[in-house]
Amino acid sequence: MRPMLARLTVVLLLATSVVAATSGRATAQVLGDVEGRARAHYEAGRALFALGNYQDALREFTAGYQLSKRPRFLLNLGQTYRKLGELRRARDAFADFLAIGDASPADRADAEQVLAELDRQIAALPPQPKAPVAPPVAVVAPVAVVAPVAPAPIAPRRSAVRHLAWILPVSAVVIAGVTVGIVLGVRSGTDCGTLGCVPMNR
Repeated sequence: MRPMLARLTVVLLLATSVVAATSGRATAQVLGDVEGRARAHYEAGRALFALGNYQDALREFTAGYQLSKRPRFLLNLGQTYRKLGELRRARDAFADFLAIGDASPADRADAEQVLAELDRQIAALPPQPKAPVAPPVAVVAPVAVVAPVAPAPIAPRRSAVRHLAWILPVSAVVIAGVTVGIVLGVRSGTDCGTLGCVPMNR
C-alpha cells in the first residue's frame, strides 16, 4: 500500500511541477484562458490538499476538471475522496480515470492497484441502509366544489320625501331671490342716502 501511495504522491508532485510554471489564478482569469483557469484550480486544490483542507480541495479539483476534462484531475479527485472517507466516490473517480484509456502504463497500474484496494475496503463496509419505501398513496380524483353564490345586496329604497327633499331648499332660495329683486327694484327709483334724494337722470 505504501508504494502505491508513494507513486500517487509522485504523480501529484510531477503534475504540480508542470503546473507551477504557469501563472496564478488571477492571471488566468484576466486572460480568460480555459486551460489557465483549470491550472489555477489545480494549484489551489493542491495547496488546499497539502494543508489538509480536503473539502475545499475537492471543490477546486472539481472546478478544474469541469473546465479541462483532463484525466489527471480524476486521480486528484479520487485521492481527495479517499481522504474524506467517501470510498465509493473515490472508486468512481479511479474507475472513470481508467475508462478514459488515456493513461500512461505507470498511472494505469497505480490506479488499478488503488481501485482494487478500494473495492476491498468497500466490501468490508457495512451495507448501506436502504431508504424506507413509502406506502403507496391512493390517488383520488379531485372533486369540484362549487362555492355558494351570495345574493347581491339590495339597496334600500328611498322614500318619496327623501327623493324630492332637494326641491324644498332650492325653492326657498328662488323665492328669497325674487323677493330681494322686487324690493331692490322698487327702491331704486328713490335712492336716498344721507345727502338726500338725488334724481338719477341728471
